[in-house]
Amino acid sequence: MLATPWNQRHPSYDIIVIGSGYGGAIAAARLADSALTPKPSVCILERGKEYQPGDFPESVPGVLAHARGNLNPLGLYEFLSHQDISIVKGCGLGGTSLINANVAIVPDREVFEQFNWPSAITYDELLPYYRWARQMLNAGPHPAPTTSPKSRPSSSAPPNSASTPPPSTSPSTSPPPVPTPKASNKTPATTAATASPAATSAPKTPSP
Repeated sequence: MLATPWNQRHPSYDIIVIGSGYGGAIAAARLADSALTPKPSVCILERGKEYQPGDFPESVPGVLAHARGNLNPLGLYEFLSHQDISIVKGCGLGGTSLINANVAIVPDREVFEQFNWPSAITYDELLPYYRWARQMLNAGPHPAPTTSPKSRPSSSAPPNSASTPPPSTSPSTSPPPVPTPKASNKTPATTAATASPAATSAPKTPSP
């Protein structure tokens, strides 16, 4: 369990992070592992609960039963339908990463070269972070891949090409230099997570 009981929360924190998904979890981990003196106390707020292996629904009725709504505020799935877009969001410790099947794909360089892509965000700038994330997550091919054409690697993109960087042979826990922080806007949460001032890695996260 990553979560700690709600009644063990501190009366105050130096830093509060809203959301435990990709952005929030990384921000909290970097803050908890920072070289700041004194070490800051970090709290993560998240709506939902912590899911363990075996807790996830494996059928359509199960997914519907885990839908978030007024009658089920701790539901795993939140479905939002708008005029131009429909969204499926994950609610719980880990955010939407809980429901994306742990698929991690490094975008092709061409994605960053599109005319409407922000010029300040480049492939070469993000590549060290992709490699670091792959190393820290120990990501690798699925142990039992299917035989569909979509799942087979392209002959034009070898496994060790720049578009699919290999994990480092000499692991390092040091992240790339911290980029300039960018403002974010995320919905307030209902679950709390804490990192002690002495934490040196990703903060632990309590559930209500």
